[in-house]
Amino acid sequence: MAPTRDELLCTALDFVAQFAKLDPESVLSFLSPSCTLRSFPSSLGKPTLQTKEESKADFQGLKDFFHNFQLRVKDDAEPVVDEPARKVVLHIEGKGDSLVGRFETEYVYILQMNEEGTMASAFRIAAPDGVNIVLAPSYAHEIGEHPDLNPGPIAGDEFNCHIDGFEVFAQLGTSDVISESVRTRLTRQLTKLTPLLTSETALLLQSQWKDAPNWVEVSPHETAMFILSRLSSLVFVGDDLGRNPDWVHILTSYNNEAFAAAEELNLWPQILRPLVAHLKPSCRQLRRYIRDARALLVPVIEQRHHAQSQGDRREYNDAIEWLNETSHSLGQSYDPLLSQMLLAIGSFHTSSDLLGQVLLDLCMRQDWEVLVGELRKEIISSLQGVGWDKISLNNLKLMDSVLKESQRLKPASTVTMGRYASREIILSDGTRIPKGSTVFIANVAMRDPNIYPDPDVFIPDRFTTRREKGDSSAYLVSASPEHIGFGLGRHACPGRFFAANEVKIVLSHMLLKYDIKLFDNGAAVAPSTSGIFLETNPNARICVRRRKEEILI
Repeated sequence: MAPTRDELLCTALDFVAQFAKLDPESVLSFLSPSCTLRSFPSSLGKPTLQTKEESKADFQGLKDFFHNFQLRVKDDAEPVVDEPARKVVLHIEGKGDSLVGRFETEYVYILQMNEEGTMASAFRIAAPDGVNIVLAPSYAHEIGEHPDLNPGPIAGDEFNCHIDGFEVFAQLGTSDVISESVRTRLTRQLTKLTPLLTSETALLLQSQWKDAPNWVEVSPHETAMFILSRLSSLVFVGDDLGRNPDWVHILTSYNNEAFAAAEELNLWPQILRPLVAHLKPSCRQLRRYIRDARALLVPVIEQRHHAQSQGDRREYNDAIEWLNETSHSLGQSYDPLLSQMLLAIGSFHTSSDLLGQVLLDLCMRQDWEVLVGELRKEIISSLQGVGWDKISLNNLKLMDSVLKESQRLKPASTVTMGRYASREIILSDGTRIPKGSTVFIANVAMRDPNIYPDPDVFIPDRFTTRREKGDSSAYLVSASPEHIGFGLGRHACPGRFFAANEVKIVLSHMLLKYDIKLFDNGAAVAPSTSGIFLETNPNARICVRRRKEEILI
């Protein structure tokens, strides 16, 4: 039986309540086209919805506009239910104190229901920055391959890339030099880079976790960022600059601070942002980082050019050269420093977040000792007698599955594949995407019980089993609508192969050389949330203890 008007309205109001709270578990549930909303609390009145301080209404244009932010159904705007179309229109009013005084606005939620009263395959939100459209994962391939849907303008608007200090993000939409360098040059060099990565990992890990025979408390988040930022820097700028602590500090600090500075700046009206950015300490600091980083990189590039002009034929296997060569081959210009900083943003956080989370996932299992033992056996079997090469990395099948399972349960965000529509687009099923709107894919398939039995359970060999059955999408680096860990389509993460190798090498060193266990019986291990974003909890701790590795790696 089709739902009544009141039932549809109740469902829609509950949807908005959950959306405003932006609880990750609720988001994963209510976005699912196959999931009914009967489990949500019924509230047919005009509820006042108070968000948590750490997760204010935070969805693109709904980001951090308010302090003490409240949402409620407008008194003078009765929700409209179009029963034949199964569409509910809600006018939501927001009030709060912004940096420039009292602020009031209105959002229009248009929810499309199917005949059973559940969410249909798309919904849209009219927000201050334009129309945001969230689509079901079934649209992922079409969205990912469409030539008129591009992520660049989203980053430009979100990070104010026209303002000094944020120009790093403008590199996303100005040329193909960075993505092509990573896709072709970096990926082709993975085998050659492996010895450097493993030898450097040994030194970095020992400097962090030491050789203490007793249990020592450490932060998986900080360890992962420390090691992987330095490994990536070596690959991107070479030995001398890559080991320079000032260089690594600048890029890591910019990576950590640019996002917060952008959110602060977005509290202000767009017309005032250039002036505010000129005065705000956080924005001034970003400009200093860029200036200081350029002062370190330019002499290295000039020295290489001078040596080459003098007949030096030395080959440099790093991103300084790859970017330059790709720029010439494509006939596109690029900024060497800003490109390096964008590479760092793409690499540092993605790989360190995955490594930090998988360490927690391993420790949280009741049978963690058994699983770690199985991983160690696989590492020894893969490396013994052959060392690190492409084949040995590919043979880490259980580790690959564990990493993909960890990413499935804790993706980077609850929606993904953000794209800007440069023109009106009609999808294959007739769904219309207006020009100027922003499109997202709901990251819900990874919790769909029809795809993944026991979807909320960490099953280490879930993807090993699928690979044995011939599932080509069961690899960590594989992209599919059922697992959008690294994006999908033309703009899928080109560095995912490098990130996978990096993480596997570091994790192998950790597991062979150290015992690990969770600190304080599982306290503070839930992901840290900020609106749609999910991050490995920076406050989580594990304990490590040096052990004698079975083989030297």
